[in-house]
Amino acid sequence: MSWARLSDEVASEHYEEAKQFVVTLKVVNVTDLQRKFLIGYVAAAKIMERLEEACIVGRYVHGEGRKVLMNI
Repeated sequence: MSWARLSDEVASEHYEEAKQFVVTLKVVNVTDLQRKFLIGYVAAAKIMERLEEACIVGRYVHGEGRKVLMNI
């Protein structure tokens, strides 16, 4: 199994949990997801991309992370 495929599977496994976690925050970054779910950078970045596509988080702002656009 390739690393890219493994990262896709890890990202898919954690997406719903990550979404629930992120909406409790005001700002989030990839490192937050890595630490919370004990996953690698690539999987966390893929989750973040999906969250952006779903309009849950905004675009990355250098030095500030991503603003969470939805809340609970």
